[in-house]
Amino acid sequence: MNRDLVVIEAPGKLRTLYRIFDSIGLHADIVATIGHFLENPIDLKDLAVGFHDGQFVEYKRQPQRADAFAFLKDHLRRCTGRVLIATDNDHEGHVIAQDLVNLIAGMGVRQPVYRLIFNGLDVVSVKAGLQDLHPVDPSKATPGSARRIVDRLIGGCLSDFDRGLPVGRVQSGLLGLCAGGIAHSSIALAMPAADGGKPFKAVVPVFAGKSPADLIAELETSRISPAQVEKSESISLSSAMNFGDALFALNDSMGMSLEDGASLLQQLYEAGDITYPRTVSRGFTAAGVETIERLAKLKGLMAFKRNQVPQLLIGDAHAHESIRPLNEALLKRLDLGKPFKLHANLNDAAMSLIARRACETGIVVRRESPDLSSAPRWAQELSWTRESRRPVLPWPAATVSEVRTHAPERVLVEAMIETGIGRPSTWVSHASKFTSRSLVDDEFKLTVKGLAVLAHAPEALRHVVTSAAIEAMFEDEKSDVADLVESALLAAHGGDEQATLQLINRLENLADEYEEYRPQIRRSI
Repeated sequence: MNRDLVVIEAPGKLRTLYRIFDSIGLHADIVATIGHFLENPIDLKDLAVGFHDGQFVEYKRQPQRADAFAFLKDHLRRCTGRVLIATDNDHEGHVIAQDLVNLIAGMGVRQPVYRLIFNGLDVVSVKAGLQDLHPVDPSKATPGSARRIVDRLIGGCLSDFDRGLPVGRVQSGLLGLCAGGIAHSSIALAMPAADGGKPFKAVVPVFAGKSPADLIAELETSRISPAQVEKSESISLSSAMNFGDALFALNDSMGMSLEDGASLLQQLYEAGDITYPRTVSRGFTAAGVETIERLAKLKGLMAFKRNQVPQLLIGDAHAHESIRPLNEALLKRLDLGKPFKLHANLNDAAMSLIARRACETGIVVRRESPDLSSAPRWAQELSWTRESRRPVLPWPAATVSEVRTHAPERVLVEAMIETGIGRPSTWVSHASKFTSRSLVDDEFKLTVKGLAVLAHAPEALRHVVTSAAIEAMFEDEKSDVADLVESALLAAHGGDEQATLQLINRLENLADEYEEYRPQIRRSI
């Protein structure tokens, strides 16, 4: 009997997928690439990118783990059925899928190759993916490949390594933000309501050079008079959680660092307990809504309304839905009303948090905004709201402390999300690398080193809008890699065509080196 081979990224998914395949009768072996199985040299001084025949060529992109690569090739050679590439449905996963297609062709493997996409490690998602097998689309890998080349060229060509002045598309943008002022803390202010009910609340950011106490004194909060309700609307108690929301919720509720939170979410995903975590969506699939409704009924949430739960838009058919629970057997035994710290382990606490937030998307509350016509000018620039008519739930409402000071990594991730730079898969690593370089102090003011690094970066890259604009370019699957790379380099140079052309000409001079490595590339395959 022919046996399919399913190729995935993370080995942590193996046990879960074998269990699912067994339950649906799919006879298949599974092998993990362990992320990108082809990598550029770690040292950016070894650029390893040339410009050859009108294309940017990465001529030293080779396996970093010889044992894992040999294991992958052995499975591909012995496959007797279909090769189903089930890497993640994101830019990184599409790049790995195309690398696999190239590897399979270079090895002379003749088994049919298909893309298998499922947005959750559960029976329903896997079955849906198996019913929608299709050839690997090379254009899907274009954004990820272009981003990788652009960031390598910016870092490798524009940095001054001898003087310790690195340049990075994201790093330079963050430095520019810090130079202009980035909030290191926040304070929650209250405005009394004229009806005597709950006060209206607003959050005020605290920037470098001030403490929360300084800002409160400066704002003269005692001058705020009671306000009438001006606007009232029905909304969900909580929005559907994306990756950033989940990281911040784990940090707020359980004190987890963003790095530990990201690791825990990945573990829960690989175990089949939650949907794909690195999502930016704020809506659920139809199957997701049904699961949340069943959970609400199981926990006796009488106020839950199915039609309140946000669904993915029609055009987002292939997007990852918001994070929600999958392991309904686990949820049956979990007490969602139990304080997070009293759960048996971190996994249970995190599952309880995710389940609560999913159910809260179907709980309706009233959001009221005040009439600010008589408020001080500074107060009119803030967003004041209060929530009323909150149904009684088995767990308490989330509370926000009056003064909040976040870890540097969280401040930076919040800034990246707000400005549209980086990707869910890179937010935490970018923030961790940035903070490790001593470029800013505790209040996010640039240090002497930070000032020097920022001054060395091209003018355009010092503005976060440039990095965000380049990031937006990488969503284009219709252009080829060369066009995207050239457009991004032009933006990085502030539209200076001559500087961009000089960089590309430098890469053309590496054509001979590329030719020298071509036989080595063939041997590695």
